[in-house]
Amino acid sequence: MTNSLIDLDKSFLLKVINILFIRNPIEIINSYHKVIPFPTIEDIGIKMQYDLYHELEKKQQNVILLDAKELLINPEKILKKLCSNINISYDKKMLEWEKGPKIEDGSWSKYWYKNTHNSTGFNKYIKKKILLKGSNIDLAKRCKNYYNFLYSKSIRIN
Repeated sequence: MTNSLIDLDKSFLLKVINILFIRNPIEIINSYHKVIPFPTIEDIGIKMQYDLYHELEKKQQNVILLDAKELLINPEKILKKLCSNINISYDKKMLEWEKGPKIEDGSWSKYWYKNTHNSTGFNKYIKKKILLKGSNIDLAKRCKNYYNFLYSKSIRIN
């Protein structure tokens, strides 16, 4: 979550593999709306991801972009490609996990991870009909170009 990087010394990012996990802003806004009725562009984080991508690119850092929809459409192929990009071995065990919360979930898990905690693997991607209202429509429009750019750089199976 890029908003966790606010006011943080980001120099450590030059020493790690950077993977930005992106999601269509319309889906993010719809999800946030259930907890925060009128999220901001800072809440959504897509502009911060866009800025971070460019900041790391300027420093000649490889940035891997992983899109949530693409991962759900074909988790095995996407994870194999990701593993190849970061030079680790793919393991079929990456496709499943035990139900329940994990220590590494972080403090936000009680707000966002209910479905994950109730799952044992990747759910199939199902396109939802989302109707945003009011300022959330404007927010989605503001986020669109940032997302489209990042998505164009993301790992996909063609």
